[in-house]
Amino acid sequence: MIPQCFKDYPEKKFKLIAVNDIDYTYPHRYKVIFQDIDTDDEFEEKILPEELRGHYVLGNIYSSKGLEFENTNTIRLFVKKSKVNKNSSSKIQEHIIFSNESDIKKTNSFYNQNCFIYQTKKYIYLIPHYVVANRYYFLSTSIKKALSSGSFESLYYHDKYNKKGYSFSSNTLHIDMKATLKDSEVPLISRMITNETSKTNFMFFNKISTKLKRKYKDLKNIFVPIMMGFPFEDNEDFSMLKKYFIL
Repeated sequence: MIPQCFKDYPEKKFKLIAVNDIDYTYPHRYKVIFQDIDTDDEFEEKILPEELRGHYVLGNIYSSKGLEFENTNTIRLFVKKSKVNKNSSSKIQEHIIFSNESDIKKTNSFYNQNCFIYQTKKYIYLIPHYVVANRYYFLSTSIKKALSSGSFESLYYHDKYNKKGYSFSSNTLHIDMKATLKDSEVPLISRMITNETSKTNFMFFNKISTKLKRKYKDLKNIFVPIMMGFPFEDNEDFSMLKKYFIL
């Protein structure tokens, strides 16, 4: 889907500067902010999680013609999972000092997002929860549907292997995945299915969504900051956008 500001101003260029609240009703669009690079005017758009997996990236500049400039200012970071859990999660705004209120403007919702704090000897890294969600959970539309429903069963043939859907023994998983999954997605989903911690984290999105729908039953859309944890206990090698995640 092409952002409306691209259609309204086809001659202009816009930088993606913020990923904000997510709609906990399907298809779970994010509110994002594009900034006119000439006037600094900001435009709120709604983007699918799948579109934030490479198509639209923070710091990149776009126009109606597509990508105009790519932010390649990255840094490799090896994160210790033991140091990025619910105890190290807080709001981005709790770790930023603003010189005045005008600095926040429309992007203040960005600073209200949840993030994990990871500190090294030299830097403090803020890892927004949406980064975790997009990297591990919103891999494709089919996986997003499973995440939304709180069930893996739409991803594999669950009537096989004595109606359990899979067989796991001697660290080997036997499972028949459906063609909706890419080969690159199968190892990740397989680990989630067989690991209780990963499975619990996967189901957490549906748990929060269900609570919100009960609380705001009269609302068609429910936009709030996303909250998602890392799916595994192992360490992870991150490629992070330096401009946005280092203080």
